[in-house]
Amino acid sequence: MASVRFEDGGDGGGDDEASPEVEPFGVVDRGMALEDFEREEAQGFDGPNVWKAVDNVDETKATIGVAQDAAWNQARVEMQFIRQKMERLCGSQRPKFAAIFNLLFGPESEVYRCFKEEKIFDCHDDFLHFVLTFFLSSSYQVSTKQLFDKYSRINLEGALSKEEYSVYWKKIGTASLPSLQERNRSLTPTGMVPFWMKLEGSINNYGREIFIEGFPGPVMQVTLDDDKPHAHGNTYTAGLKSMRHVKDNVPGHTLHTLVLSYSQVPVQIAWEREVNDSSETATERIFSQGITPMAAQGGGDLRPISCAKDRGYWTHSILHQYFMKAGAKIRAGTVKRQPCIPMTYRQNITGKDTRVDVPVTGARTLQIMETTSHGRKLYCQAFRNGTGGVTLGISTEHGALPEWELVLAKPQDLVWYDDPGLSEDDRLKKSFLQLRTTFDNGTKTLYEDLAADLLSELHDLPVRALTTTQGSPEWFMLRKFSLTSSTTDRAIAACVGDEDWLEHSASWMTIKGMLEGLVVDVDEPRGKDNADDDAANDGDASVQSGALSDDTSQQEAEEQAEGNGDNSVKLSLAGLLDSEGLIQTAKHQIQFDEIDMAQVRAILKELGKNPSAAKDEAKKNKTDLKSFNIFLDAEPRLRRHVFKTKKHLSAIATKLGIADDGANQETIRKAIDSHLRSHPEAVIEVTLSKQQQKKEQIALLSDKNKLLLTVVKAGYLDPLKGDAKKHTRRGHQLECHIMRACLRELDEEGMDSPMKLIAACTAPLVERKQQRYVRGSIDFLAFASVDDIDVVPIGVEIKSRVAARTDQQATHQAEVIRRLLGEDRTPRQRQRKYFSVRADSDKFKRIVNSTHEAIQVLHHAFVYDLEYVLLLVGDNGGAVVYGVFVLVSDAIKEAYGDVLEDVYSSCLRWMYDDNTAGPSDDELQTVLDNVEVNKSSLDGHSFKMELALWKDINNNMTLPIPRLRHIIPLIFSYWNTLKGGSDATTNLIWHCQYSVPNNENQSVATARMLSLVGVHVHRMYQIATAREDLNRYSCLKRFRDSATERASFKKTQFLIIDHITKHFAPEETAAPVTPPRATAAAAGRGTRSQANVERTEVALIVTNKTPKRGVLAKYSSLEEKLVSGRLDKASQFVLERSKGHAGIPVKRIGDNGDLNGKGSRGSCIVCGAQTHCFCLHCKQFMCDTQSERALKLAAWKPHVIINGDSDKPIHIQRTCFYHYHKQGQEMALGDLAKRAANLNL
Repeated sequence: MASVRFEDGGDGGGDDEASPEVEPFGVVDRGMALEDFEREEAQGFDGPNVWKAVDNVDETKATIGVAQDAAWNQARVEMQFIRQKMERLCGSQRPKFAAIFNLLFGPESEVYRCFKEEKIFDCHDDFLHFVLTFFLSSSYQVSTKQLFDKYSRINLEGALSKEEYSVYWKKIGTASLPSLQERNRSLTPTGMVPFWMKLEGSINNYGREIFIEGFPGPVMQVTLDDDKPHAHGNTYTAGLKSMRHVKDNVPGHTLHTLVLSYSQVPVQIAWEREVNDSSETATERIFSQGITPMAAQGGGDLRPISCAKDRGYWTHSILHQYFMKAGAKIRAGTVKRQPCIPMTYRQNITGKDTRVDVPVTGARTLQIMETTSHGRKLYCQAFRNGTGGVTLGISTEHGALPEWELVLAKPQDLVWYDDPGLSEDDRLKKSFLQLRTTFDNGTKTLYEDLAADLLSELHDLPVRALTTTQGSPEWFMLRKFSLTSSTTDRAIAACVGDEDWLEHSASWMTIKGMLEGLVVDVDEPRGKDNADDDAANDGDASVQSGALSDDTSQQEAEEQAEGNGDNSVKLSLAGLLDSEGLIQTAKHQIQFDEIDMAQVRAILKELGKNPSAAKDEAKKNKTDLKSFNIFLDAEPRLRRHVFKTKKHLSAIATKLGIADDGANQETIRKAIDSHLRSHPEAVIEVTLSKQQQKKEQIALLSDKNKLLLTVVKAGYLDPLKGDAKKHTRRGHQLECHIMRACLRELDEEGMDSPMKLIAACTAPLVERKQQRYVRGSIDFLAFASVDDIDVVPIGVEIKSRVAARTDQQATHQAEVIRRLLGEDRTPRQRQRKYFSVRADSDKFKRIVNSTHEAIQVLHHAFVYDLEYVLLLVGDNGGAVVYGVFVLVSDAIKEAYGDVLEDVYSSCLRWMYDDNTAGPSDDELQTVLDNVEVNKSSLDGHSFKMELALWKDINNNMTLPIPRLRHIIPLIFSYWNTLKGGSDATTNLIWHCQYSVPNNENQSVATARMLSLVGVHVHRMYQIATAREDLNRYSCLKRFRDSATERASFKKTQFLIIDHITKHFAPEETAAPVTPPRATAAAAGRGTRSQANVERTEVALIVTNKTPKRGVLAKYSSLEEKLVSGRLDKASQFVLERSKGHAGIPVKRIGDNGDLNGKGSRGSCIVCGAQTHCFCLHCKQFMCDTQSERALKLAAWKPHVIINGDSDKPIHIQRTCFYHYHKQGQEMALGDLAKRAANLNL
């Protein structure tokens, strides 16, 4: 027999597939089981003859929150329908737990009737005892042996004995099955229906009655998935199909479960059966018996049904011959690689395989193909996520257009985002959050709403917020194809020494001079208008400067430059290689010392020769000119290769028949040069590497396309790895601490600083209102007070020197700044931390010694139109090393704006203006070929789709955009909301494992179905206890979080146990004061070993008035009420207890006995750090060691000196526990001292 192997499908996801137990065979890369592949292959490949590509990239659309909003709308329909059913069956839309339990486990329930007809239980009470015992085992996750162990602390009140429990399971395991003697026969007795089939039918019957019949529509959304319970036992399968689950590599069975997708209620189930049963037949059985019971087998009308299934279910027959034929809608579903799907990935395509292979490497993109099946459109989509993963999906609803979904990190943000009445101020508050500097009343949030007076300052800034945060998916998307500080930095570097073709070349020289530390004439910036005026005033300036008119040919220009020694001719590598006239021009410029060294160094870099790094400018120029002369004097055929490595030159020499004899690089070069001069017919043939070929291509690009290449590359950032990623993350974490430290230092009396900051707020990605192509992300926007009257905004750029090397460099730079400003001899106690410098001064380059940081400062000043930008440098501990207030004049900002305008008009305008022609397809493809994304060149389809998506977000969406989790195609966003319906049911059961005391396969199936009935009780109870008006929940996630907090599955099981226990409890028995140990309030779950557990009853005084959240703030409100006389006695006790006790510290461990289990840690009420220390009096967590968060609290003194009657004081460390109980401890010590005095010690 053939084997089964499933290959990881990248990011396609999906559960592992269940497969028959077969003999293993060699690994084959088919993406599915070999027998399945062969069966599908026999039907033929669905390639271009069946499916057609949908090529409408320009119509790409973006939506936000559509899938989540649709999920919540459908969830409310489902829950309201279930409430109406509960009203009919239980008498109320929000029935009590007892009514729900009696509906499903009561004497008239389908489940009990099935057990009763099988004569397993004599009466309903015996059934309840059995159910109680089963859920005790499940809720505590213990085996039958552990449950009845003599050391077990689980309360077994109302439970069966171990012997009785085992007898009932033995009856279940053999019910309606052949005897042990008959099982050895080859044929099963005719007409025999095992008990598990009857129970399956009973569950399906009430599931159809409660959850399906009369569903209001228009569409019922369901999700189908499989559950894989393990079965390590009897070889007699009782009619269940035995499998080996690939992922867990264990034997077991497969239970297919159909659930309402959003309320997560199971409605139908089907076990795979022996012989020829499969996921296909089980699927048809579920839908035919549960959805269309009156239709013939394989028929039925599924038009009101929208079905979602994961990739393991979709086969050619189930897709086309069942669902498409029956009219079912497929909103979203993932599929695996198989012949009936037109696209595949990471496979070797054979000759007859006509499917499209989607590369896993490359940028994010979406490919769509469509076909017609039974008169309806079916779309297949392949999504490449840009990090090496590909996912295949199908849909009948989405695919005519490339649709992308912006998935919110917090779905509740959709409420304010879609609110048309939300004011501009309220939207600004979402993007600009004020940094909190004090933490009064136990407040732990780092940010707060921006003050009204500071908010008004934002309106005067010429910017518009695009996002609410930085570093999130929408931030990466919207910064693409725009001029940010990093993009501008690269653009300026690409044009160094080559600015003459740009419109505002004088402004480029101004910015270049500023970055090189030259004194800039800022009174009259030389822009285009000034240059034109000078030319007009100087008469025939074009002739004097050697400028070319429009009708001057390139040859005439070369002759003119060669004749008069003009140095205005631009030197480039491509020109020098093609024109001997330019070679002579370059030699002439060197002879008369008129050559531009920036152009020389740029040419040397393109040739692979690194320019000199000498500090002395004259020596540096001499060395570079020497190298450049070698290039100019070389034989023309050798010039391109003159600075190649010895290995490359040796290869050239070998092909020319020259023996290098181990000579050095220079000797080989001279030998090749001499040979070429004596052999005019010789040709150099060299195979260039891919990297060298790219360099050659880039060198041949036009100036505009080189700029375009720079901008596109800047938009596709390479992911950080290793130490760079770790240091970057740490640096971002330290930014708020460094900013807060700066605010505190500048607020201190006597601090010598150019200005005082009063507040700071976060800043998102913004764009200039009048120049949308200019965008920036500043770390913080601070506000300075001028004469205690005016408030001036100041940009803050923070650099965290996390690594030891950069930390030392920052300390050294601070010393350099002090020495430069003449403060190096100032005593350390009076040395300044904060300095000021003008951007147009000669000291700017030495104070801000990084070109990238200098451009960042300049960019922020221009974007926000700021006069000052503060460059803050901090260390790894969040402290400020030094800060520089940079004054940026209007002239510098104007020149910088000219530079940005030149870049925009040269290569970006066509992306913003549809009426502007962009580069040709060939030019664009040449540029994209030199952009590497995810180990592959950027293809045109991916680039055009990303650009279309970017345009739609910019032009058609409301800004700012809330924080996103990711940006994915719409159908996969729908799938993410759908697949949780069935996954959640499996997850609930697997986290409440039960135990079956025998190895019968029928017992395993019955136990799983009993757990499934428990899930029904759980879901109905969650819906019944929800708010009457479901619209009060902002989103589906809020509802689910609230439902889980009200009643987790474990708590529901405890409620079942309590309900049955009370049913058997004597009526005269009073309710106990403390909850029984078997309830959810019991002290911890049962563990595997109870021998080391001691149970102690402690009288903990409870008033039901103890605040649980915002403890310090609530204590303050109690004190205010005490003063006004409006405090009740219980609250008075709480207040006195908070002040007058010394605390009883204990170390909490998990509810299951694990040291770090659930419930073992909590947030300290003083500093908010996680801790195990717990006070039995306060019933709150608080640190017993000094945490890092406590050290950052305002006015926190880390050490305490206790002075008593002894001569020597006692030094202790301040902890949160001591800080909180200080008053009570002092009172207790005082009482003890009084008692000692009374004893006359």
